[in-house]
Amino acid sequence: MKRSIAFGNACYSIHNSWTEVLTGTHFVLTLMSSQDHQFVKIERIHLARMVIITASQLVEMMFKETVDSYIEQNSDKLCKCCLRRIESDNKKQIGIEKAMKTWTPMLIGESQGFDFNQNTIQAYNTLRFRRNETIHNAMHEYSQDFANSAYYTALKTSEEIWEKFFPDKQFVYAEWVKKMPASTDVLFNSLWDRYQNEIKRR
Repeated sequence: MKRSIAFGNACYSIHNSWTEVLTGTHFVLTLMSSQDHQFVKIERIHLARMVIITASQLVEMMFKETVDSYIEQNSDKLCKCCLRRIESDNKKQIGIEKAMKTWTPMLIGESQGFDFNQNTIQAYNTLRFRRNETIHNAMHEYSQDFANSAYYTALKTSEEIWEKFFPDKQFVYAEWVKKMPASTDVLFNSLWDRYQNEIKRR
């Protein structure tokens, strides 16, 4: 069932979990950029941590949704043992990195797997690691730049996941991204590396 959600004068139709998380994450970024300090009663560093977590979640959700869609559309052509392996891995709740490394070549071919040295995937891995650190250790204070970069990295990685499985189709959420675009084009690993280098120079 489709639902709608309104923020200010904007109203969007929310039709699944990915778009709900997208909309919520974008709204938090809007709150963070607000100059009205009465409006933003939560400290921005806490909002930034929230974005780090939800941005990473967007990628995990996108991968799962894309794999499910691909299997649904190609189930008659896919190796049954591969499908059983994926079903077993799902029950074991294997991590996103292992799933991306093993399921992708099983489904679309050994030579078509994700390149984990590719910049966007590296950026997502850095974001995922920082997400895990944020959940278990809330000591790091992220700036809004990090939050904006996390959101951009999540969008880029989600688009690349979709394109990997459906290269001839437009990104399924292209219209949503147009409504709620990122405010930067800096990938998360680049920003994190820059931050680490600045710390070393101090």
